[in-house]
Amino acid sequence: ERLAAAHGLRIAAIKGLRTSQLYPDRAMRHFSDFDYLTPGLDDAVRLAAPLIETLGYRFTPDAVPFSLKVVQDAAGDEVLTGHFHLVRRHVSHVHAVDVNFPGIPLSLLDTTQFPPAGSDGVPWAEQIAVTLAHLLKHDIAFMKDINDVLLIFTHQPALALDAIERCQLGFAARLVLDFLVREMGFETAASPA
Repeated sequence: ERLAAAHGLRIAAIKGLRTSQLYPDRAMRHFSDFDYLTPGLDDAVRLAAPLIETLGYRFTPDAVPFSLKVVQDAAGDEVLTGHFHLVRRHVSHVHAVDVNFPGIPLSLLDTTQFPPAGSDGVPWAEQIAVTLAHLLKHDIAFMKDINDVLLIFTHQPALALDAIERCQLGFAARLVLDFLVREMGFETAASPA
């Protein structure tokens, strides 16, 4: 984030970086990568340049390093979205940065929006939709993502339910909430349709 600020770029933390704010101690939230949102492709490329040229990041060699997807916005217009993965290898670990622009597809009919200037980041309603959509793309659910869902529901239940309905993520939300209630003893009055 300091690098982006030094280059006059607007970025927004998303996924684990964003939800770590809800934990009693941010160090409690494990990260396998750092996910950022930029307002557009130009900003994403301007962010990649110093990461590659100054800090030694490279495009991911063992995964699809760059992808584009077209989704429809609320007005029915097509929106081009994309993301790329950069990594920097160390002796004992790998640092990964995922850059998404201008939003993360939540379904074929919706995408996250870059937060307006002056806001405190990606809205929680969008963050829960991103987290649930992310859970659906993996073969197994990671506890860190389930914890994020729990904390967002605890923090902003009405906004979470609205986003789940808007993005048609009720099935994923019911799976996670059922697990939290059945296996973890979580009690909730919130129940996605």
